Amino acid sequence: MHFKEFERRAAEELVRKGHRILLKNHRIGRSELDLVTKSGQTLYIVEVKYRKNALDDPSDYLNRSQQERLVAAGSTLVGPLKCREIILLLAVYDATCSKARWFEVHL
Repeated sequence: MHFKEFERRAAEELVRKGHRILLKNHRIGRSELDLVTKSGQTLYIVEVKYRKNALDDPSDYLNRSQQERLVAAGSTLVGPLKCREIILLLAVYDATCSKARWFEVHL
């Protein structure tokens, strides 16, 4: 299965949860934001990953500097999109390909 399929599935799950998809595969500097969504006054930067065997720790998918880079890139959108906060979400799909495991990443 192609990685774009996992991004599509993650977007569908978020829409079902009330998110509005604003951007897909959006580049800001060196960073590419897989999905940018909004729910209420919160902007979500969503990173989608696939691993054969899902792990339990978000740092197994994104190290601290990657997390900081994604949030910094996303923070440039907070004002223009009229958001009050930004949250980094990690959607992880494993070999079962059913539903994502969601992690809210705190810096």
